[in-house]
Amino acid sequence: MKNISKNNWALWLLMASVFMMMALAAREVAVEKGFEPLYVNVVFVSTFSILIALYAIIIDILTPILDWAFKRMGFKAKTKIESTKAKNNDNLVIDYATTRDKTLKKQEQRILAIEKKVITYVGDIMSPYLSKQDLSILIENVINFIHLNFAPNFDASVAVKTTRVLTTADLMHFGWNIAKPFRKSGAHTALFLKQVFADAFRNTELQTIERKLRNNPMCGTIKINPDICGNKQSVERKDSRGVKTTIPQKHNTESVSAKECALADMADDDVPMPYELGNNIEEDEDAA
Repeated sequence: MKNISKNNWALWLLMASVFMMMALAAREVAVEKGFEPLYVNVVFVSTFSILIALYAIIIDILTPILDWAFKRMGFKAKTKIESTKAKNNDNLVIDYATTRDKTLKKQEQRILAIEKKVITYVGDIMSPYLSKQDLSILIENVINFIHLNFAPNFDASVAVKTTRVLTTADLMHFGWNIAKPFRKSGAHTALFLKQVFADAFRNTELQTIERKLRNNPMCGTIKINPDICGNKQSVERKDSRGVKTTIPQKHNTESVSAKECALADMADDDVPMPYELGNNIEEDEDAA
């Protein structure tokens, strides 16, 4: 009787009903044979008990055999282990959400670090060619630009003027350098340059700016630098034969007054909050 459980009680109830009908049939046979009432009841009880006992013995013998046969055929019954695995799968969803939050926080920190390096680059490169006020305006424009998810639309009042030392080619190189870490498109970069350096590009079409962003990358005062967020920058030198070579050079970390102003501007309350993750940052190192 040990096989009676929550899983097979219905089957036992059904079989007991069948055995009851068979015991009643045996009783009727005993009545027809002229047995005494006492013996008739004994036949009924005995028949029912014997059938139940035989069924229990058969189940005890056949169940292990059937389980073994089903396992051999690849069938497996659902066990507590599978239930535990299902619960663990539910926990995995929670773990995934936690891991995702941690990943997003790390990515946000990475973006902020890149932004700081870009602004430092702006202070280093442009401070010799801009007044302190224009440098501050340029830094604010750059911050706004890298946070935009659409085409820039800067007002004429935020345009800055550079010295005659910088050519339009230099400014194009500058625009490409600051746009690349944030995967800005060439069209948006050209529009940014056209609006922010309005005087320098007053006679230059947007299509021309976009097309020539990387022209002559190693020529001019500001050169194309695809690694402004790295620890090294490239400088051009000539050997004794006059052949140009590019030599890695460590980034100068010494502070200058203009750069200090640039970094101080980043702490102002007016600086926009970091843009939402996943907008433009990608791992691909191809040109913007």
